[in-house]
Amino acid sequence: MHTDAGWRVSGAQITSPLAALICTLFYALIGALMNALASTPALAMTYTLAIVPQSTAVDIGIRWAPVLEKIHKETGFILQIRASSSLADFDNEIAAGIPDFAFLNPYQMIRSAKLQRYVPLVRSSRPTVGILVTRKNGPIKTLADLKNQTVAFPAPNGFASSLFLRALLTEKEQLQFTAHYVGNHQNVYRHVLHNDAHAGGGTEFTLAKEPAGIRDKLTVLYRTPDIIAQPLVANPRIPRQVSDQIIQALQRMARTPEGRSQLQQVALDDAVTADYARDYAPLEQLHLQPYAATNLK
Repeated sequence: MHTDAGWRVSGAQITSPLAALICTLFYALIGALMNALASTPALAMTYTLAIVPQSTAVDIGIRWAPVLEKIHKETGFILQIRASSSLADFDNEIAAGIPDFAFLNPYQMIRSAKLQRYVPLVRSSRPTVGILVTRKNGPIKTLADLKNQTVAFPAPNGFASSLFLRALLTEKEQLQFTAHYVGNHQNVYRHVLHNDAHAGGGTEFTLAKEPAGIRDKLTVLYRTPDIIAQPLVANPRIPRQVSDQIIQALQRMARTPEGRSQLQQVALDDAVTADYARDYAPLEQLHLQPYAATNLK
């Protein structure tokens, strides 16, 4: 695989030694900043936050930093990002109940609710849409052109970008293809762009965040139906009053132009209250288990 910067991205981890050092220093800087913001460090409560690795760790940290800073100013709590090197690592940590809070996809919500009873707090009211992209002006013009071709996906259990999309392509569109998992959405788009895959799965949100030089060279070949947005969830060990303060801080952010813009960067937009029975339990009826990976490594 080729990348514009000349080094490879695998999952949420950058494997160039220099880039890895930069990533490590970046998270150290973010952690130092959040701790420095605490007016009474001895009393400041610190919680871990795991974020589904749809892009690189540096990109995630940059987009989430203003939101976490605002939460700290509003509540006094420090939410410290717990980086995952891959979606499989993220899934396994959620399954083990390790992070205090997590931002995850709908399938992971269902799985985490069953395994560890994570509780959804807030989500965007804007639906998620999975997309299948191919190179603009490339040879792939229709789904039929992808018969027996290689299609890149972030990971088996990425919901809109992989799990639901693969089920639709297989069952509804009767398309035979070879799935190739490349770690995250950014890798998918670059695999397609550099002709390492004939098409690739992503979401409208992550494609919109790509630089124009990449986005404008791709075209959307197929879209999934609207899907409920991914939620911010809390481990059941977290006191409800702590979760409530975080919910209120996010919803106050959503009432200001600046705050709403910052929330849009992390796909939380208006931060509406989420409910498992109403929002995510219906997704169990999609019966996507045959397409999900259970032995994650």
